[in-house]
Amino acid sequence: VFDVLFGMVTTMLRGSGLLPGETREVRLGVSLGEAVNGATKRVRVPGPSVCAVCRGTGRATVEAAASTGPFDVAGGAGACPACGGRGVRRGTALVDVAVPSGASSQTKLRLRGLGGPGSPPGDLLVDLEVELPPTAQVEGRNVHDRLDLLPWQASGGATVDYEGVSVRVPPGSRGGGTLVVAGAGLGGGDLRLTLNVDLLAGAVRAARGWLRKLASGGTA
Repeated sequence: VFDVLFGMVTTMLRGSGLLPGETREVRLGVSLGEAVNGATKRVRVPGPSVCAVCRGTGRATVEAAASTGPFDVAGGAGACPACGGRGVRRGTALVDVAVPSGASSQTKLRLRGLGGPGSPPGDLLVDLEVELPPTAQVEGRNVHDRLDLLPWQASGGATVDYEGVSVRVPPGSRGGGTLVVAGAGLGGGDLRLTLNVDLLAGAVRAARGWLRKLASGGTA
């Protein structure tokens, strides 16, 4: 009972700005290509949290809020539409996160002032996790895996996709050979791909790349 009452009082004091806000910590999965090249990703933050649109001021334009998805209520004139002028999102909020190039699964991003409400407001910690295929192996910062190719891609050369990383296959490539993409591993390491020339496996890889492009809003 004491723990429940203490939690309620603490929440009230933080909401009144009498205590520092809590730090919120969330996980964000990224592809290898997003980690290597950088990207803007959207993460869900559990509430209550400081409104990312107005940064707790309670005032913002409709245009500023539109990019963050659905919002709670429409506030008065000049009030932030995302939080209704409260400066706090009570439910789950969407926050855009800039993933830096050269990130790895050890990268932790701190977004100051976007955590729990209080005085001062808490921070939002975003733990990045690079999601690799089960066939990939990580040695230090280097990523090792197999790259399935269609026969004509190996013979004539091609530029193919590996988990969001563009890989140039030179003409005359043979199965068993190794391609090294410098800097395309984790945290600046290398991507080392063993070539496998196979019609079926190459077609499956090409189809997955096509679906990934469609899912990310690109063209096939």
